[in-house]
Amino acid sequence: MATNKLNKTKIEKLISDCKFYGKLKRVNDGDKLYICVEANGKAHWEFRYRRPLDGKDTYMRIDSYPLLGIADARKQSWPLHQALHDGIDPSLVKSGVIESIEHLGNVRFHDFSEHYFSKKPKKWGTVTIKDKEGIVKKHLVPTIGNTPLKSLRLNMIWGALDTIESANVRNKAFLIIKDVLEFAVAKGGLEDTVELDKLKAYFKKPKSKHYPAMKPEEVGQLISDFVHSNTSVLVFLLFLWQLHLLLRPGEAASTELANINLTERMFIIQNLKNDTEHAVPLSESAIRIYEFVTANFPDEKYLFPGRSKAGCIGDGTVGNAIRNTLKLKGKMTAHGTRSMGSTKLHESLVPSEIVEACLSHIDSNNVRAAYYRDNFYGPRIEVMEGWSEFIDLQLKKVVSNCYRDSPLIEVVKAILIQTHIEY
Repeated sequence: MATNKLNKTKIEKLISDCKFYGKLKRVNDGDKLYICVEANGKAHWEFRYRRPLDGKDTYMRIDSYPLLGIADARKQSWPLHQALHDGIDPSLVKSGVIESIEHLGNVRFHDFSEHYFSKKPKKWGTVTIKDKEGIVKKHLVPTIGNTPLKSLRLNMIWGALDTIESANVRNKAFLIIKDVLEFAVAKGGLEDTVELDKLKAYFKKPKSKHYPAMKPEEVGQLISDFVHSNTSVLVFLLFLWQLHLLLRPGEAASTELANINLTERMFIIQNLKNDTEHAVPLSESAIRIYEFVTANFPDEKYLFPGRSKAGCIGDGTVGNAIRNTLKLKGKMTAHGTRSMGSTKLHESLVPSEIVEACLSHIDSNNVRAAYYRDNFYGPRIEVMEGWSEFIDLQLKKVVSNCYRDSPLIEVVKAILIQTHIEY
């Protein structure tokens, strides 16, 4: 906050200096209000703030100076501050879209959806909100985006949803509309006039699509296919890392060194989808893979560095290798490694709740989810160690049955017996 408020003398001197030096300059009057003087001496007021929706710094032009005097500029900034306090983008206030709670019904659907997302409802994470914003922008803005909330009717919503081809996206769009309107009703600025329950039966959640996966007894064959292919060493190691820890492809590829604690034998996954953390126990075998990778593919940030110095290996790398190099399209996917592990653990009579915890599945019951998180880490250590031992047994069989020389066989041998080889 500025300690010295602007006055007419200071502004006139600022205008003179900017014209003389030919440079633009902004000076803070305090409380996010700035005077901006351009190189030609023209001046205007700006309100600079951080958007509630995404936390990005932005600004809005209020009016020119001296057309709008100092006192009036400060007065016009007051409702903008109030909007920020209420979690509303001040640009909506300036444009007259939102004047008060009583005027919510006049707000366009698109504008209020942005306000709704800025509240991070239902503890949605960054990725989830970005996905929903994309659906609104692509599929709902062209049809009902400019419609005031109070003017929305069932036939309009039906028409908007009917233009969406994907059943999955259509269902998501319906739920977004439902959530946004319920939020407006809850704020007390809109009557519950749209009976969305009448449409609910037409927008059932599509059944989950299961990824193709080989059976647990085929893990050895999958490893053998990799070993006898022309897959690169780093991609093969990424596959093993993902397999041992039952990770999602994106989690494995983006593994950051800072999230690995060898002392605690733990890998922390930052889940952007719901802004949570998940601790994965590191088995002896996983640690050997980690040590081999860091010794041969050193990087400052990522365990599996990409070709670009600034990034990690692509999250579709293992999937591409399985599909294109191993020719297993329709039979196996990168996500299928998790299915193989799940099946094997269930066959080994591991309790379902522990298997779900190993796969980092979030329980919909908050109390039960907290209980699982706090109490299943210990049992998961033993379970993950047993799963790694099963994989190592398959690796040893592949080595003993190898019918030709392969660079990846040497990698397998080095990992199993912890010898050092360079690539």
